[in-house]
Amino acid sequence: MKLEKLILETMKKQNNAICFIDLFAGIGGFHLGIKKAARKLGKKAKCALAVDIDPKARFTYSLNFKSTEILEDVKDPSVRKAIPNDVDIICAGFPCQPFSVVGKKNGVDDHRGTLFTYIIQILHDKKPKVVFLENVRNLLNIKNGNNGKLIDFIKNEMERVGYP
Repeated sequence: MKLEKLILETMKKQNNAICFIDLFAGIGGFHLGIKKAARKLGKKAKCALAVDIDPKARFTYSLNFKSTEILEDVKDPSVRKAIPNDVDIICAGFPCQPFSVVGKKNGVDDHRGTLFTYIIQILHDKKPKVVFLENVRNLLNIKNGNNGKLIDFIKNEMERVGYP
């Protein structure tokens, strides 16, 4: 489904603006995409919160998007509290290093490989209309802790919290 169509489907609010958050934000690729798609439709989009643990990425993000609050660690309970209850879209570029063909491919054996569980907790709590997860090339080949495929675990978790 095209990004523009998803944005139009989220335009149910009176002010015709969408609210999104940017997890594992990096320097703001998702942010740019959402804003550009909304603008193309003559709509407004507001990033209520960004999160990234890398200080250099946070610094660059804050230069690019001065009005967006950016927090450091998705594991910090204050992050979930800072997410508005009416968030429409959650973007999550969850750490690709454990899964990427250029990384060590340690998957869930790398502490960054388990951060997906925080995305699931946020989805469960906030129930946004749309979720974007980063596409990591090697994700389909990584095994999880019980020798199943990690992608199957991700799909099952997404379905469990209402995102088939």
